[in-house]
Amino acid sequence: MAAPLQSFGYRDSPYIRPGQKWVCGRAAQGCPCQIGPDNSGHCRGGYECEPAQAGDRWKCTRSQFSGGPCADGPLADGTCCRQIPLCRPVRSWRARRGAVMRWVLAVVTGLLILVLASDYRTAFISPGALSFQHAELADCGACHAVYHQGVGGWLRAAWSDDTAVEDSKPCITCHKMADRGLMPHSLPAESLQALSANVAPATGTGRSVGVQLANLAFGQPENADRSVPCMTCHGEHQGAAGELTSLSDDRCNACHQVQFHSLAAGHPDFARYPYQRRTHLQFDHTSHIDKHFRDAKMAKSAPGECRDCHKTDSNDRLMEVKSFEVSCGACHGEQVAGAGRASAKGMAIFAVPGLDVAGLRDKGVAIGEWPEYADGAVPPVMNFLLSADPDYRAASAVFNGIDDPMDLTEASLEQLAAVEALAWGVKSLFFDIRTKGVAALHARMQNILGRPLSATEKAPLTALLPVDSIAAAQQQWFPALASEMSRWRRGDQVLMPSDEAPKGPEEKANDDAPAEQKDADSDGEIDTGKDDDDDDEEIDTDEEDDEDEIATGKDSDDDDENLTDGRKSPAAPVLAVASGEDWNASGGWYRDEFVLRYRPTGHGDEFVRAWLDLTGQSGLQQKASSQVFEGLIDNKAPGLCGKCHSVDKQADGGLIVNWQAYRPAAGLKKSVRFSHSAHFSLLNERGCLTCHARDDKADYAGGFKDRDPATFAANFKPLPRAVCAECHTAAKAGDNCLTCHNYHLGVFLPVEAHTGGNLMEVSNKR
Repeated sequence: MAAPLQSFGYRDSPYIRPGQKWVCGRAAQGCPCQIGPDNSGHCRGGYECEPAQAGDRWKCTRSQFSGGPCADGPLADGTCCRQIPLCRPVRSWRARRGAVMRWVLAVVTGLLILVLASDYRTAFISPGALSFQHAELADCGACHAVYHQGVGGWLRAAWSDDTAVEDSKPCITCHKMADRGLMPHSLPAESLQALSANVAPATGTGRSVGVQLANLAFGQPENADRSVPCMTCHGEHQGAAGELTSLSDDRCNACHQVQFHSLAAGHPDFARYPYQRRTHLQFDHTSHIDKHFRDAKMAKSAPGECRDCHKTDSNDRLMEVKSFEVSCGACHGEQVAGAGRASAKGMAIFAVPGLDVAGLRDKGVAIGEWPEYADGAVPPVMNFLLSADPDYRAASAVFNGIDDPMDLTEASLEQLAAVEALAWGVKSLFFDIRTKGVAALHARMQNILGRPLSATEKAPLTALLPVDSIAAAQQQWFPALASEMSRWRRGDQVLMPSDEAPKGPEEKANDDAPAEQKDADSDGEIDTGKDDDDDDEEIDTDEEDDEDEIATGKDSDDDDENLTDGRKSPAAPVLAVASGEDWNASGGWYRDEFVLRYRPTGHGDEFVRAWLDLTGQSGLQQKASSQVFEGLIDNKAPGLCGKCHSVDKQADGGLIVNWQAYRPAAGLKKSVRFSHSAHFSLLNERGCLTCHARDDKADYAGGFKDRDPATFAANFKPLPRAVCAECHTAAKAGDNCLTCHNYHLGVFLPVEAHTGGNLMEVSNKR
């Protein structure tokens, strides 16, 4: 066993008091006195011992360290015969170091005061140059809150833990991160807790030494409810070449509950990645690839590879679906336009509901003139517009309880009253449209919505409804509408006309009126208070007259003028004209007996889309809006919107149609980021199927039976972690966390540039 540097036995080693300020001057020769100097550094001299009296004699008590008892012994009076000569005490090494440190501290303090009070103090305390992203910031106070508080503020900041959070606030004035910019991953605590509860276990136990030491020293911090300053991850003042977003894996792992060494060694297995919800568009790859694309009729139109329908986005990261015309139009374009459709190609918008005209006439129900051969129901869109009238809503509740409106022989008085209210509601709608135009429709929609319609909403919702279509329909269906509405609104009872019924005063007056007036009345001209010569308010003649004009190319009234010999010309052959549906093969409004229909103009028809968006909103008349929405979104409805476009139910109960394939919101950052274009060179002859393996047994179509996007079965199997780990190792493509992951999650707007002013002042104002 090694001997100690110094023996501490009281007989072996003298104690020279190294902790005192002064040491005996003879300590350097190895013979310091035992008493040593006083605290002021004065030698106390004295004698080598203090003799002790034993009986009548004095005995020497000199220490063994000084040679033991002397031979001469004490003097007769008991005084030691050996006096210690005075020495010059010296400072101990400890005292010397203390003095030096005090002088150094005084000098440094003086220099600091001198420098910090000068104009060069900023350069003196600067930790280094800024990165090129922040190089234009010349004022340190733009980021450091205490900079303009002077030296006192700097000293307080040096010993404060709150300055890091305060200094982070200017960051989020330019980097728009809403209210959660300083929260871990920019997520609320509830979201982080939910993610932590569902986190997959690590596949290995390996952790780096740095993470293990951090866990031993600090444990795993609970960051869910506290702010994380920006400088925790972003280190500034590293010069123009510094990387602000650079972050080590150890720093990520230090906070995560599941800690692992790398992607290949320990990273949790992927769960359903990248499929987190059903696709916006219902396109079954399995049925198309294995069935439709193999059909001989579709061989020329079928895509040969994935990129025929898909393309990378502007950032070369995500794969988007190409336009309908490129990817789907070759096969489905004609279907959307109505080709091959057995039923009507246009959807019923306005119609005359069928009623038991004879029965109502017998019972004396006052609904005025009503088409006897109308046999349809109130179309959903028309019912929605009528529901703006509370009287109609009350009447329709009773009317819908009638088994067959075409047979009202057993109808009760309440049901007959409901029929009467419904009939006048329908006539009021047509009257308002004829007299006020589409503004009447907009007013009813605004009444239902409880808000004004924007200019961009109005045009699609009416699809530029032509006045001629409404005028011709009103002429045929309700020729005496102006007279009837005037009398009904005065409170008169407008009975249904009959052949045997005597003429009323108004009808007799019409017989006595001039021929021009009778013609106008018989045509059912709507009195708008405007000049009859106004082209916009004139009503076209009967359809038969229109057909005659088409057949001859001239007005039928001018036939006699074409004769040169005084004889009438022979009747011209009647030209077979196209039906309204055929005439509007490209879409538009047309009349089909007692129904006014609208035929979609092809894919992306604005009228259909506008009505689906409108009636999908929450808070509307539920039944009326639901009828419109469900009627238009049916996968067999004209336009076939529901055949491909899925519907998602919102938290507020509203329904939203996914008109486009998935496109991330501007500025959206998700947990995982992946660049497709960077991996194209790694694909084999199978192309995209190198990574995306089809799942032929998945019930893809079954995921669209409800309106919950989280209930789905993907066409492709999830990507296994091993596929990525083949290349992403430290020695190959790299396996840093930030290679595939974003820290800040959510939608973040671009950095906001300030044209002037102090950033701290801007932050305080906000």
